[in-house]
Amino acid sequence: FHTDMSQVATLTDQGEANVNFALDIEICRARHVEGDEIFYSDSGAYSSSMWEHDGGIGFVHTGAGWKNRDFKGALYAFNSNGITKQSFSNEFWETPREMLADSINSTVWIRADERIKGFSIDEGRRFSTSYIFNFAEKKALKKASEPSGASKRRKIIESKDAEHGHAHLMVLGSSHVAYLDRGYLQTWKLDEANRHDGVRRLVDVLGIDDQIRQWPEDEVVNWKDCCWMDETGSAEVSRGCKPDSLRPVDIVKPSSIGYLPNDRLAFANACYDGAHFSNGQIRIYDHDLREVSCLAGMSSDGIDIVHRPTFGSASLVASDASCVKIFDLRTGKPEMTIKQGGVKCSIPIYADDGRFVLNNLYGGRGGMMWDVRQKKALYSLPIKADTVAWIPSWTEGGVRQPPKLILSNGEYYSFHDLWDVRDEDDRSFNERVAGTIWEELEEDGNKSGECSIM
Repeated sequence: FHTDMSQVATLTDQGEANVNFALDIEICRARHVEGDEIFYSDSGAYSSSMWEHDGGIGFVHTGAGWKNRDFKGALYAFNSNGITKQSFSNEFWETPREMLADSINSTVWIRADERIKGFSIDEGRRFSTSYIFNFAEKKALKKASEPSGASKRRKIIESKDAEHGHAHLMVLGSSHVAYLDRGYLQTWKLDEANRHDGVRRLVDVLGIDDQIRQWPEDEVVNWKDCCWMDETGSAEVSRGCKPDSLRPVDIVKPSSIGYLPNDRLAFANACYDGAHFSNGQIRIYDHDLREVSCLAGMSSDGIDIVHRPTFGSASLVASDASCVKIFDLRTGKPEMTIKQGGVKCSIPIYADDGRFVLNNLYGGRGGMMWDVRQKKALYSLPIKADTVAWIPSWTEGGVRQPPKLILSNGEYYSFHDLWDVRDEDDRSFNERVAGTIWEELEEDGNKSGECSIM
């Protein structure tokens, strides 16, 4: 850490630490916790690991079977005792193509083979496969297509050459999940009629021809000729609900999506062969995907928007190759610009009245914490993971739980956990661990790089 962690919180008359999460973040009063076992996979095999978390719910996919080509992962959330989790195996014919954490609906959406599945946690911390949706068939897409003579832009959007963005899945408020591809939007209602029937239709690749006959053909998905699993693999084959709606939209598939208050969405798009679909702009849409406003001032190279970009209801955090900007959504102008290159991802950190931004950096520089109110850099953390997420404080059993900064490798920093800063031996141990991690980071790149605030 590039800060003094030895500061101990003031105590109440009962000997308990006063809760001041904003101060805990400002001075980095945090405990580093090693990752849970659900985050580890066979490092000697091909990696199929993926991770998604939006501050309330998360899913980690590690893979299994021959060369990690079987689906295996875990849905998880934090409680007062740590991580509560449930493993899910063999849910698709392949490993995930895309994942979307949706804490609004307490669901993680995963796209693979020709389906979308929703894995959920209810209020009683029970886990389930809550939804299964199937994509529309080609003949349905053809029927929904526009007649010949469509605009040049429309033809580009529908072409394979426009496949530059990677965000297909999106949630439209709490009522629909949607899939956008080549200018066609498929949506499914999140209602009781579309919930999964609860039947688990599992087949083995080796014995699929005999096993799959026990269900009607229209209830199953058979990808035996397309999957990469070997003969020891298995797959859950339930066919999902068809789209409730399918329509063409004049929108390029975004590179990232941010979720704003009032069910609005922010789309960041890459450019395509000079047909500048973004021009450094972030377009704001309502839940029907009608454009309502636009934010300008980013470069057109690799804009990334924070999934849940909020310090409340009026801010959006976005980054590109050269800077990070915090937009005030009321004025449409940047409230703060951090000129810092080499940012993997940037996320808002908030607690009580404190507002911070963490920039996770390339080149062995870890993650740098910035104070938005004071407009200055505070300290760096030895973060090796590619992506990070902020888990705000929550109340459980009448007690406010410490907020956490979780990394995609399963490690996390728990703020206001004080046992390792009060004890000299524990504090020294954690400082040695941090030093070791910094040494490993610096082997991957130097710590050069300039940054400033505008």
